[in-house]
Amino acid sequence: MTYSEYETFGVMTSGEIKKPPSTASPPPGIYAGVPAAQYHAWRDPDGFLMVSATALKQFAKSAAHYWHWCNDPEPAQQSAAMRFGELCHSGSLEPEALENTIAVIPGDLYDKVRTRTGKVPANPAATDEGRAVLATWEKKQRAKGRRPVTEAEFRQSLDVQLALRTHPEARAMLADGFVELSIVWDDIQTGMRCKARLDLYQPGHDRAVDLKTCQDASPGAFAGTIARYGYHLQAAHYVTGMRHVGYDAQRFGFVAVESKRPHGVSAGELSVEALGTGQRLRRRLLNQLHECRDRDKWPSYQFAGVYELPRWACDDIGGPFQF
Repeated sequence: MTYSEYETFGVMTSGEIKKPPSTASPPPGIYAGVPAAQYHAWRDPDGFLMVSATALKQFAKSAAHYWHWCNDPEPAQQSAAMRFGELCHSGSLEPEALENTIAVIPGDLYDKVRTRTGKVPANPAATDEGRAVLATWEKKQRAKGRRPVTEAEFRQSLDVQLALRTHPEARAMLADGFVELSIVWDDIQTGMRCKARLDLYQPGHDRAVDLKTCQDASPGAFAGTIARYGYHLQAAHYVTGMRHVGYDAQRFGFVAVESKRPHGVSAGELSVEALGTGQRLRRRLLNQLHECRDRDKWPSYQFAGVYELPRWACDDIGGPFQF
């Protein structure tokens, strides 16, 4: 089965890469240099957030989760792992821009911090004055559009970049392509406006590539990660979008690198069967989302079955009970 059999595509828009749009609701097309905050805020002409892979993952939980995510989101809280992943992502795909997007906390930042008696504290960063100094410095850096990182995080990200550069398959999959393309298209069946933001597209290989930091990059473990986090749904969404804007994307690859030493790396392409599974899941979710929009109904979990104990809790097995 070929990729084209998974979905019928209409007339493609121009493949010309455009500059960042000034509107909050850009028309279908492919754009470069779009700031992440601007991309995430894009809405369709009806006022809905454009449908992204992340949106579909939220809807897969329930329509209520999707509605809450779109309209009443909780303050974004990035974990340390997510922040480190972004740092590695920028350093590996856009190293020339890294200097203008991050700021390493200087080693002499706390040199003037003193205790009330005028002594040098054992841990200046843990004092009230030290925290105030850091907050003031971070505020200045964010005003310049830079994200503060510690020296340890920065050095660890350099180790990750070295691991990627010295891995032949990963190096090949992260070279010779367009970085951070933002694409917009209209879904044929539902008319909903969709968007995607690709890490890398390699026209010479007809391949989109996504870089992922993870705990275990071994092929078997990462295949489980793909299924657990819906990366096959993401891949299907991206490939669909690329073909709608004029690029003949036939393949989707992942480069996985471990966050901790020795920063193991694996690189490979998603199988046709896995991408097909993602396409079918994507189509089902899009159709259901369209129905919810039409009816303006956003139900939570749909379940009218019987709750069964997990196998580990059965009497003949026992379980980790806590009383």
